[in-house]
Amino acid sequence: MFYVKHKGWQMDQVDLETVLFNKELMCSLMEVQADFIDKSVHLILCSKNCTDMSGAIKFAKRLMKDVRIIVTVSGRNQETAYILQDSKWRSTNHKCFT
Repeated sequence: MFYVKHKGWQMDQVDLETVLFNKELMCSLMEVQADFIDKSVHLILCSKNCTDMSGAIKFAKRLMKDVRIIVTVSGRNQETAYILQDSKWRSTNHKCFT
């Protein structure tokens, strides 16, 4: 897991989202969780954010070459699951704010 911590100064949520913005994912990434047994990657995003599918796949594959499931969570809500089936990535949208 990767955490971003800011010590000695305060930021409001808008500034924090700007600092955490990931150009590849096209959203603000707060945390990454990788499970090498299940071959899954969870991308924890700032509230009301959702990812670019191709960016999420590239990002996760760099972390884990044989990833099969990518789950995005926005705030406390699961947004999307990208699942590799028959050599094709398929998405299941739960809720997206954009």
